[in-house]
Amino acid sequence: MANWFIVQLRNFINFEHPTFRNLALVIAAIVTAYIAIKRLKIADKQAATAEAGLNIDRFQKGAAMLGDKSLSVRQAGAVLLAELAKQGVDEFKSTVLQVLSAYMTEHSKSSKIVTPWVKSDKKDVSRDCEVALSYFSRVNALKSETKLVGTVHFLEEVNFHKLKYQPGLNLSKILTFKTDFSSADLSNADLSEAFFLKTDFTECILTDANLAGTRIVKPVGLTCKQLSEAKNVSRELMEQIQKIEESERSDGR
Repeated sequence: MANWFIVQLRNFINFEHPTFRNLALVIAAIVTAYIAIKRLKIADKQAATAEAGLNIDRFQKGAAMLGDKSLSVRQAGAVLLAELAKQGVDEFKSTVLQVLSAYMTEHSKSSKIVTPWVKSDKKDVSRDCEVALSYFSRVNALKSETKLVGTVHFLEEVNFHKLKYQPGLNLSKILTFKTDFSSADLSNADLSEAFFLKTDFTECILTDANLAGTRIVKPVGLTCKQLSEAKNVSRELMEQIQKIEESERSDGR
């Protein structure tokens, strides 16, 4: 239909009067531009749909690689997921964090998490958890253009015992439950606005760690000395740990 209209306009241009000829040229240009824009929008939509499909395939591939028997393949899967989250923060950040968190929990099952009422031998953090945490941290640090209201990212029952120093470690706004950071090096880590519940901090290094707005409930092995080496520690948190230490001394522990 559009092509027929353009042909008719071109025939109309054959009129000798310049006014008719100029008017026809203007109309033809408008119609041609409209058709070009329409086709461009369709092409952009098709490209976006194709890209979305490719991203889903990449996500599925990365998640599947985490279950491979080879450590190098599992590490490559974590890299692929982190890169995907970087490319599409709003679409994939939350999902990638959930997958990496579940992965670390799964690879901590062979390690017993020590609590005050359960005594057991500890195993050092696995290489899987070390690598996954580094990419979890990078993804967590990504800034999203849209606020995901109500979204909470968990680290549940993960073993980070004797975790080595990781530059730029970002665990801000993360909720941890029964996670083991004993003898871990969290120097300079961003722990701001995080929520730690029943988390083991025995001999954990917190030098210059950012604890602004951090909440710690029922911690294991956390001392005022450790907190004094961190920064932005609230008075309420320091007083809370002081009371715990006083209670433990009075109980003769």
